[in-house]
Amino acid sequence: MKHYPSAKSEWYWKFTGIKAHVLELQGQVNESLTLLKPELPTEFQETDFAIRLDLTRALDHAYEKRTTEAARLIAQAEVSAQRRHPELLGEVALRRGTVCFLADDVGCAEPAYRQALQAAREQKDPYFEASALSGLGICYTRMEHYDEAIDVYRAASDVARSAGARYSQAQVLGNTAWCYRKLGDYDNALALYGQAQQASHRAGIVADEFYWLNGASYVYYYQRNYAAAESVLLQSLSLARSLDDKAILIGYLNALAGINLDTGKTDSAERYFQEASAIDPSKIDAEAALDTAIVRARIEQDRGDDSAAEQSWKAIAADARSDSSQKWEAQVRLATIYARQGRDAAAEHQYRQVLATVGQARSSVKNEELRLSFLSSAIAFYDEYIGFLVAHKRIEDALLVAELSRARTLAEGLENENGRSVAAGSRLHPPQLAQRLKSTLLFYWIGEEHSYLWVISAGRRTDCVSLPKKAEIDSTLQNYRRALVKGEDVLARGDANGQKLYKMLVAPAQALIPRNSRVIVLPAESLYGLNFETLIAPDPSPHYWIEDVTVSLRAR
Repeated sequence: MKHYPSAKSEWYWKFTGIKAHVLELQGQVNESLTLLKPELPTEFQETDFAIRLDLTRALDHAYEKRTTEAARLIAQAEVSAQRRHPELLGEVALRRGTVCFLADDVGCAEPAYRQALQAAREQKDPYFEASALSGLGICYTRMEHYDEAIDVYRAASDVARSAGARYSQAQVLGNTAWCYRKLGDYDNALALYGQAQQASHRAGIVADEFYWLNGASYVYYYQRNYAAAESVLLQSLSLARSLDDKAILIGYLNALAGINLDTGKTDSAERYFQEASAIDPSKIDAEAALDTAIVRARIEQDRGDDSAAEQSWKAIAADARSDSSQKWEAQVRLATIYARQGRDAAAEHQYRQVLATVGQARSSVKNEELRLSFLSSAIAFYDEYIGFLVAHKRIEDALLVAELSRARTLAEGLENENGRSVAAGSRLHPPQLAQRLKSTLLFYWIGEEHSYLWVISAGRRTDCVSLPKKAEIDSTLQNYRRALVKGEDVLARGDANGQKLYKMLVAPAQALIPRNSRVIVLPAESLYGLNFETLIAPDPSPHYWIEDVTVSLRAR
């Protein structure tokens, strides 16, 4: 700009366009619009850079939620490209995809991104191709086709890496992390958020750095590592407040409010909520608005205002913009209100609604490994519903719900002596299955608030006993595993953790397990990988449990 100070210079406008685009990428949308406010001289209005200026203006307006003006500028750019610069039609399609996506119109965005992808491949432009693939990925993400989105993002990542497209690479890494977070694969999500943040930092895209930090905080939050989640957010909150991008700020505020609600600090949560509520609604997207509505409903529920909370949760559950996790959270919260009020039929109806919501979302995940992690993200709901059913003495119904939380049915998870599936694809009455296998089945559920063991014996009813909660079991289990990995003779030294685990996991059902019988263990959560045979039974003297029964382990 120093070398081309005159607005009559072609290069002045070319560099103005580049600078405006960089400002937009950095989240400084208002500055970008201000830079582009002067009228382009008549002699330049049919140039390629005139079209690119319109495209940048269109995205600026889209980010500011001025959808009509954004659409008008895209249409104007398309007409100009068709008339004078057909080589830019693919770029116009790419920007149309983004404008449509920001307007929550995926039906418009997806074909636009596909058109852009085709043009990019025809032009053999890897930068362009990476952006088009990334756009297609976010469409799949919005449609909750997470495993398909991950596949597209992988392709985009490969193209971006080979082309050295740092901005696209950062976007793809962060968006892939978002999918893994939604699927409950928190290890992959956290690693990718870290890579996305570093890539955005190297590319100088400050706004995206904050966005990926917020995503990482949600991973910590879902892992119940509230201290880490809050630390990440508080370190950057003041800088997030200084950005033009209010969607980033509201994400920080909603996340902090959620942490404070989960840790019993409702007053602090309400302060964050009030700040988020004061942000102009036109500056934020549907997801951020719904997250704010969820925070409000949670505060109402915490304050004991069940009437207001009920109406808020109903609105969230019915909102067409709510994704599956937002819907099932609203449905679970409604069920909690109704159960507390003794309205059991209404609570049951909401729990059934959640089963349908989770089931529908689960069916869209084709990859079995990702389906498993997705189910783990919904585990808190199953925990609530199972607790409700057990409290109402509906033992077999509770077992059925626990079974639904796994990738395979109870029957499909068991194999006969020849290694073939027993009644695969069917649902057997559990005691009938135990009879067929000539075994006692131990079906475990390990939950944050409730843990249970169903004992399924041939020729008798199914029994259910309560176990300690997840945190208590997991700490003992980790200590015992460390001793086994070190090769210690845990029996000779009377390892307390081995005995404690037996007391937690087997002793509550000991009277229901005949001595010298065959036992098939169906573990859950952290119990996968535990060798139950090494648990130390105390009587008449400490000995491995394998001396009392024949133990088989079956994966889900």
